Amino acid sequence: MPTHTGWPYAYTWQYFVWILCGTSLYLFVSFRLMTTINSHFSAYEYNTHSKEVESLYYRVLYNTEYFSTSKFLTYCAMNLLGFTFVQCVTLKYERKSPILDQHFSKASFIKTILFVNPAIFLISLNMNLRGKNDLDGYCGSGPVAAQKVEALKLENMRDPMM
Repeated sequence: MPTHTGWPYAYTWQYFVWILCGTSLYLFVSFRLMTTINSHFSAYEYNTHSKEVESLYYRVLYNTEYFSTSKFLTYCAMNLLGFTFVQCVTLKYERKSPILDQHFSKASFIKTILFVNPAIFLISLNMNLRGKNDLDGYCGSGPVAAQKVEALKLENMRDPMM
């Protein structure tokens, strides 16, 4: 029977300093990246004029026909920054490159850029980043916005099993 020799990880004060400094640096870079993208690309919101997009994105508090480029770019940049954060800070730069995967290939990074980011952004209907026109269906002017808002009926929200 093998004997347990103690804690298997070499957590030293240098490792904790590495984690704290790396996390602080990445938080600062994330903040600068998000504010830069939102200040330069906030005007790039495309009105699709599509009822399908509106019904796809519709939630009780979220109603829009717009596709926000700034939200898409922010999501993609933060996803890639998270990829490099894991490589550099969490894995202590073990692979000697921020874009290499466990097989020492750049394929995962490239697939993340080209396929994963757009697919997950569109599939998840990313609403945690709010664009300037995301509430356009509610806050617009005129009777069009008023027609989109329906009265809330509490009977329809009750759990049928109760």
